[in-house]
Amino acid sequence: MSNRLDKTREEKLNPKRMQYAKYQFMARNIPIIDFDKYSIWIQYKCEKIRLYVYSGWFTGKGIKDGRGIENLLKQLK
Repeated sequence: MSNRLDKTREEKLNPKRMQYAKYQFMARNIPIIDFDKYSIWIQYKCEKIRLYVYSGWFTGKGIKDGRGIENLLKQLK
């Protein structure tokens, strides 16, 4: 049985994507509530939004779920 994710690639790219996401949120004065190895929680209109940095998937109240940090940033304008 093969694993869906390439764990080696994920571990290599996660830190870079995490750094990029944090920079984008800070540049737009979007509060970062919390983060772990795989995701970042931000606050938007008093609601929590979660971004999974490797896959780019985001979800939360007040936004339409989707994929890609650029698409999330468009919704947060």
